[in-house]
Amino acid sequence: MNRGGSIVLAATAWLVGTACSAPAQDANPPRPMRPAAGVDGLLNNEVDDLLQRWHEKTSKVRQVFAKFHRTVFDRAFKTKKENDGAARFREPNLARMDISEDEKKLGREIFILSEQPRPRGGKGLEIRHYIAGERRLEIVEFPIDAVHNAQEEGPLRLLFGVKPENAHARYGFEILKKTPEAITIRITPKLEADRQEFLKAVLTLDTKSFMPRELEVKENSETDVTYKFNLIVTNVDDPNLEVELSDFKPPKINESEWKVTRQEMEAAKGRQQADARKSPSNR
Repeated sequence: MNRGGSIVLAATAWLVGTACSAPAQDANPPRPMRPAAGVDGLLNNEVDDLLQRWHEKTSKVRQVFAKFHRTVFDRAFKTKKENDGAARFREPNLARMDISEDEKKLGREIFILSEQPRPRGGKGLEIRHYIAGERRLEIVEFPIDAVHNAQEEGPLRLLFGVKPENAHARYGFEILKKTPEAITIRITPKLEADRQEFLKAVLTLDTKSFMPRELEVKENSETDVTYKFNLIVTNVDDPNLEVELSDFKPPKINESEWKVTRQEMEAAKGRQQADARKSPSNR
């Protein structure tokens, strides 16, 4: 799958899910003061506190609708693509992102994470990436025994209710900037399997609502993707924004007229992720 495919979908679904679904009065509950423990200790305490808040918020998220503006910069070809988009998530393992055409009628894409029938029989979780302008469909299958919940795999698992100690086992965190209104954090994968997904991400969160304002993802040495969110709604009850199950059905296309590729996610990667979840530091 080309860069900006499954990674983009996972990152978007992961981060729109950080939106606060708790009542406003619970957005920033008071916490006891911790004793000073030197520069490193204070930083770790700040990160731990932030991760705990994410855990509390995202464990309540059941469905999400978001709108954003996406910019993809390719350093190798020195090109920049800008498109508007919308993302949907519904627990436990349904996600979709639609990238709209730009003013030149270019850039239409659809990403869908869902369980689908496999050509060799049975069903399994997979990511489908439709590139409309090229009539190309790229499919990546998750290992059957490696994925129990989409929130636990890839960047999705980081903020959908994951425990802080598990997050520390997979990623490094650094608080880059704090203001009364927002906090910016750099997130770096620790495992080689995760570094195949993205090299780093910089996330800016609203400190009152815990909704993401902006996300920058460095997918590899050549590709940078930036999302600026302008609407995020969680656990919606508006019929116009409701995340329906039908939203995650693959579009009806004549596959004989499209170039279709299918690949399996490496089993070794699934094992590495599973081992990390079972390690003593995660218990």
